[in-house]
This record gives sequence, structure tokens and C-alpha cells, in this order.
Amino acid sequence: MIRFRMFKINVEQFAIFVEDMPQGQDAFSLETRLQFKISDEHKIAPVARFLFANKNQPILVIEVCCEFDIHPEDWKAMLKGTVVTIPKETLSYLAAQTVGVARGVLYCKTEGTPFWALILPPINVASMISEDISMEIL
Repeated sequence: MIRFRMFKINVEQFAIFVEDMPQGQDAFSLETRLQFKISDEHKIAPVARFLFANKNQPILVIEVCCEFDIHPEDWKAMLKGTVVTIPKETLSYLAAQTVGVARGVLYCKTEGTPFWALILPPINVASMISEDISMEIL
């Protein structure tokens, strides 16, 4: 496992699109998107986006980016020439941390409102990441 520290949390997007919470157990769908930003400064930033909808009408969107600083020795181990390759296991672990942060942000931003009932279900982020990510560092 690589050594890292989470040094920044960004709420990239948060919006509630309706005034009243739709009712009913089957009233919601959840669209999940996961992306990664990688910099040449030993940083990896998973971005997790969740869109709650009701019959294709957006209800709430939240997008969170957590920035992780990778230990220089571990970054160097992933670097071959000018290409850095981040193993999918590492990506999965950092993404899981980001999803957890998104849960906390959703809780805090909706506490005391009807939208507090919206929860992020368990998400197997490992199944969303099919391979290592390689990027040329210039």
C-alpha cells in the first residue's frame, strides 16, 4: 500500500433541484460517476459525483473531490520514465475514501431538511475501476 495523506476536500457541486422531497420507496434513482485527476506534483484526486433523481427529474446532486498527496518514494516507484501508473487497487482505496467523505458532506448539508432521508448506499468502487491508470508526466 502506498503512503498518502488526504490534504484537501472540495465540494465541487451541491444543489437541490426541487422544493419538496418526492415520496415512495421506489421514487429515486441514483447515478454514480467516478473520475480521477492526477498531477505531476505527486497528487491523486478522485472525484465522486452522485445524482439523485425521481422519474428522470433531478432531485439533488453532490460532487466531491478529495486530494491526496502521495509519499515521494511511493510516487517514484510508480513512475517509469515520464509515465506514472497508479494501480487500480490504490485508485479503489482512494475512491472509497472519497465516497465516504461524500456521505459525510451529504449528511451535513441536508441535516434538518426532508432531503436528509437521501443516503448513499454501499458502493463497490472496486467494480467501477477496471484497470490501472497511466499518465504521462511532462
